[in-house]
Amino acid sequence: MPLSGAILLRLFIEMTVDRVLTDSGIGIYVKNADGTLKKDGTGNPIGKKISVRITDACDHLKSTHPQEKPGITSARKTLLNKSSLLSIQALHDYAHNSYTIPTNTDLKTTWDNSTKLFELVWT
Repeated sequence: MPLSGAILLRLFIEMTVDRVLTDSGIGIYVKNADGTLKKDGTGNPIGKKISVRITDACDHLKSTHPQEKPGITSARKTLLNKSSLLSIQALHDYAHNSYTIPTNTDLKTTWDNSTKLFELVWT
């Protein structure tokens, strides 16, 4: 079913990006100017938005793997194009809006355009 595939793909993208940021020391939380973690009213650290995490992860991977810049750029453009049915926002919408249903083609294209990101992190 395309809907379950969309939810799993979004989760896999988020796990991939978070692994890059955690392993590199960049982190997944918002920091204050002095480098300390920014916290909400209850004292919990505030997480970066997924779009910021994707940008940070792709920028890091481009700097550490310059030879892979075209593939990383493709993943970034695919995932951050807000008007695209292939974006991280669209994948989020599929999980939270029962009227938004992906096609198999959309999911395969998102996977294909993000493959370099997955290969660099998980292999």
